[in-house]
Amino acid sequence: MKFQPLSWLGAIILLLCVLEAISGGVLLFHYRANTEQAFISLQHIMYATKYLWLWRDFHVFTASAIFIAVYLYVFRDLLQQRYQAKTLWAVKFGLFGLLMLEVYLGNCLPWSKLSVWLAFMPLKSAFLLHVIVVPFVLLGLTLVQMKLVVGFKMHNFPRRCFVLLRFSLFYALVFFIFPNLFYQTLQHHLFNAHEHLQPWHFIVPWYLAPWYVFKLALGWAGVVIAAVLLLAMMFVRENKLLPEMWWVIAVLFIGLGGLAYWPDAPYGLMLSSVLVWMGLMVWMIFDKGLGTRA
Repeated sequence: MKFQPLSWLGAIILLLCVLEAISGGVLLFHYRANTEQAFISLQHIMYATKYLWLWRDFHVFTASAIFIAVYLYVFRDLLQQRYQAKTLWAVKFGLFGLLMLEVYLGNCLPWSKLSVWLAFMPLKSAFLLHVIVVPFVLLGLTLVQMKLVVGFKMHNFPRRCFVLLRFSLFYALVFFIFPNLFYQTLQHHLFNAHEHLQPWHFIVPWYLAPWYVFKLALGWAGVVIAAVLLLAMMFVRENKLLPEMWWVIAVLFIGLGGLAYWPDAPYGLMLSSVLVWMGLMVWMIFDKGLGTRA
């Protein structure tokens, strides 16, 4: 059985989520979910306990690896017009939304300056959602997706496990050679909640960067509108889109993420870029002419 990364993305995401849960479980025993001790417990994990820093680095590294796989998975499905299978696309979209919520809640837990600015609920509520509620809902939706895709029939199960074991060894090798590959995702939690910083001074994780720009431009409404536009593609669009259109959307989406790392980026540029992306999405949803070649 050959290992073809794009066709194995679902299994890779599931494996990485299991690894993330394991590392998170280890950190859980040393974290304190209250506003007075959360940031201090994070410093204790990083600097005062043997090898816990490695578990936290692995947790951060794996979160980025998950979203590399997730974004590739979503882009592959869009290119292959898989959103036309409405039930399955709805389940996948739900999984994507829950993963985004899970990582968002995870970034609230350190109770750094960025965490305080991002949080829209008490810390303990975010902790319970991150550790218990969202993971179990994710597990349920994952089982639903497996039922829809393969019907729980695991053909060549030993060989599939062997392929995933090879990937695991490769993944471990990459982590130990490049442990700081995604180190910038730790930088946004170096300042405690009492530091005097403005939202545009924060360094957000790369996988949240485009959504962060939506939030800076239009508030939480911008995030909701962007998500609704992606979901609307399933219900409104009937004929297939030209693949080139999805490449344009992807490039613009990456460009939006780049604005999150531009110090003092003009608000007008962020707003206009967001509106262009949304306008293009609306055009793609409703213009049936984009589904045919001249």
